[in-house]
Amino acid sequence: MKKQAINIALVIIIILFGWLYYQKQKEKQYDQYMSQRDMIYAEAKEDNKKTQMAYDVKIAQLNDSITILLGMIETNETQIKTLKLKRNEKNNNIGKFSTIDLSKFISDFYKDSVK
Repeated sequence: MKKQAINIALVIIIILFGWLYYQKQKEKQYDQYMSQRDMIYAEAKEDNKKTQMAYDVKIAQLNDSITILLGMIETNETQIKTLKLKRNEKNNNIGKFSTIDLSKFISDFYKDSVK
Protein backbone atom coordinates (compact mmCIF):
# COMPACT_ATOMS: atom_id res chain seq x y z
CA MET A 1 0.00 0.00 0.00
CA LYS A 2 2.85 2.30 0.86
CA LYS A 3 4.39 1.67 -2.57
CA GLN A 4 1.09 2.54 -4.26
CA ALA A 5 0.85 5.80 -2.30
CA ILE A 6 4.39 6.71 -3.34
CA ASN A 7 3.55 5.91 -6.98
CA ILE A 8 0.39 8.01 -6.82
CA ALA A 9 2.34 10.88 -5.20
CA LEU A 10 5.01 10.64 -7.90
CA VAL A 11 2.36 10.67 -10.64
CA ILE A 12 0.70 13.70 -9.05
CA ILE A 13 4.08 15.46 -8.73
CA ILE A 14 4.94 14.65 -12.38
CA ILE A 15 1.51 15.88 -13.50
CA LEU A 16 1.94 19.03 -11.39
CA PHE A 17 5.41 19.74 -12.84
CA GLY A 18 4.10 19.02 -16.34
CA TRP A 19 1.22 21.40 -15.82
CA LEU A 20 3.57 24.10 -14.43
CA TYR A 21 5.94 23.61 -17.38
CA TYR A 22 3.00 23.85 -19.79
CA GLN A 23 1.81 27.07 -18.13
CA LYS A 24 5.32 28.57 -18.29
CA GLN A 25 5.61 27.70 -22.02
CA LYS A 26 2.19 29.16 -22.65
CA GLU A 27 3.24 32.36 -20.87
CA LYS A 28 6.45 32.57 -22.95
CA GLN A 29 4.47 32.15 -26.16
CA TYR A 30 2.06 34.86 -25.05
CA ASP A 31 4.95 37.21 -24.21
CA GLN A 32 6.54 36.53 -27.61
CA TYR A 33 3.25 37.17 -29.34
CA MET A 34 2.75 40.43 -27.44
CA SER A 35 6.27 41.68 -28.17
CA GLN A 36 5.87 40.80 -31.85
CA ARG A 37 2.50 42.55 -31.92
CA ASP A 38 4.03 45.62 -30.25
CA MET A 39 6.82 45.73 -32.84
CA ILE A 40 4.32 45.48 -35.70
CA TYR A 41 2.23 48.22 -34.10
CA ALA A 42 5.29 50.47 -33.68
CA GLU A 43 6.28 49.95 -37.33
CA ALA A 44 2.75 50.67 -38.50
CA LYS A 45 2.65 53.78 -36.35
CA GLU A 46 5.95 55.00 -37.81
CA ASP A 47 4.74 54.31 -41.36
CA ASN A 48 1.56 56.22 -40.59
CA LYS A 49 3.58 59.20 -39.35
CA LYS A 50 5.68 59.22 -42.52
CA THR A 51 2.58 59.00 -44.70
CA GLN A 52 0.88 61.76 -42.73
CA MET A 53 3.94 64.01 -43.06
CA ALA A 54 3.92 63.45 -46.83
CA TYR A 55 0.22 64.35 -46.97
CA ASP A 56 0.82 67.43 -44.80
CA VAL A 57 3.53 68.63 -47.20
CA LYS A 58 1.24 68.04 -50.19
CA ILE A 59 -1.64 69.86 -48.48
CA ALA A 60 0.63 72.82 -47.73
CA GLN A 61 1.75 72.93 -51.37
CA LEU A 62 -1.84 72.80 -52.59
CA ASN A 63 -2.86 75.54 -50.15
CA ASP A 64 -0.03 77.72 -51.49
CA SER A 65 -1.21 77.03 -55.04
CA ILE A 66 -4.76 77.96 -54.09
CA THR A 67 -3.55 81.21 -52.53
CA ILE A 68 -1.59 82.07 -55.69
CA LEU A 69 -4.59 81.23 -57.91
CA LEU A 70 -6.91 83.33 -55.75
CA GLY A 71 -4.49 86.23 -56.11
CA MET A 72 -4.45 85.78 -59.87
CA ILE A 73 -8.25 85.65 -59.96
CA GLU A 74 -8.47 88.81 -57.89
CA THR A 75 -6.02 90.56 -60.22
CA ASN A 76 -8.04 89.47 -63.26
CA GLU A 77 -11.28 90.63 -61.66
CA THR A 78 -9.71 94.01 -60.92
CA GLN A 79 -8.52 94.30 -64.53
CA ILE A 80 -11.99 93.38 -65.79
CA LYS A 81 -13.59 96.02 -63.56
CA THR A 82 -11.09 98.62 -64.77
CA LEU A 83 -11.77 97.75 -68.40
CA LYS A 84 -15.53 97.90 -67.84
CA LEU A 85 -15.18 101.30 -66.19
CA LYS A 86 -13.13 102.58 -69.13
CA ARG A 87 -15.66 101.19 -71.59
CA ASN A 88 -18.57 102.71 -69.66
CA GLU A 89 -16.69 106.00 -69.46
CA LYS A 90 -16.41 106.05 -73.25
CA ASN A 91 -20.06 105.02 -73.62
CA ASN A 92 -21.23 107.74 -71.21
CA ASN A 93 -19.23 110.41 -73.01
CA ILE A 94 -20.64 109.46 -76.42
CA GLY A 95 -22.94 112.49 -76.38
CA LYS A 96 -19.94 114.83 -76.34
CA PHE A 97 -18.34 113.24 -79.42
CA SER A 98 -18.14 115.00 -82.76
CA THR A 99 -19.27 113.12 -85.86
CA ILE A 100 -15.73 111.99 -86.66
CA ASP A 101 -15.10 110.87 -83.09
CA LEU A 102 -18.43 109.06 -83.05
CA SER A 103 -17.76 107.10 -86.24
CA LYS A 104 -14.25 106.22 -84.98
CA PHE A 105 -15.74 105.08 -81.64
CA ILE A 106 -18.36 102.89 -83.33
CA SER A 107 -15.84 101.31 -85.70
CA ASP A 108 -13.45 100.66 -82.76
CA PHE A 109 -16.33 99.30 -80.69
CA TYR A 110 -17.35 96.77 -83.33
CA LYS A 111 -13.71 95.97 -84.12
CA ASP A 112 -13.15 95.20 -80.37
CA SER A 113 -16.29 93.10 -80.08
CA VAL A 114 -15.32 90.96 -83.10
CA LYS A 115 -11.99 90.04 -81.51
